[in-house]
Amino acid sequence: MKFKLIVDNYFSELRNEVETGQNSGEVTSELSFRTSLDHFLKQLAINIDPQIVTILEPKNQNKLGRPDWRFHNAESMGVYGYVEAKGIDTNITLNPVTYQSQVKKYLTLGNPVILTDGVDFIIYDPDGSFKTYSLFEKPIDWTSPVVDLSLETLFLKFFDEV
Repeated sequence: MKFKLIVDNYFSELRNEVETGQNSGEVTSELSFRTSLDHFLKQLAINIDPQIVTILEPKNQNKLGRPDWRFHNAESMGVYGYVEAKGIDTNITLNPVTYQSQVKKYLTLGNPVILTDGVDFIIYDPDGSFKTYSLFEKPIDWTSPVVDLSLETLFLKFFDEV
């Protein structure tokens, strides 16, 4: 039930950011909605385990680039994985092929990687296999969204082991 509350809060924040951005015409596709996504990821991590530390924009990872988020355990310092965010498209599903080379570099670090646009979440295992989840059905119905709460499974797997 806690997951549903986190999702509901995220949807409200995301909707507000998207509406504000569209009304102003001053948004960037990748960065303008990052505040709500950051809050969502942090709430999920803390809900799963208070020992999970979230680092936004970590330093370069072994000269392989900088994923947008890094998650590690506060006690052991073991890394759970990385999240890479792309610009949100409220109508079209995120295409993993478009970002294949970037994700492949991050996977060489030996941890799972989540590629997301804030609605679609693609979890990659270190071997390169992946599974896609969509939190909201696209195109998003902002008045009555179709929510898929199975995304919780993705995060439970992601934070299962360092």
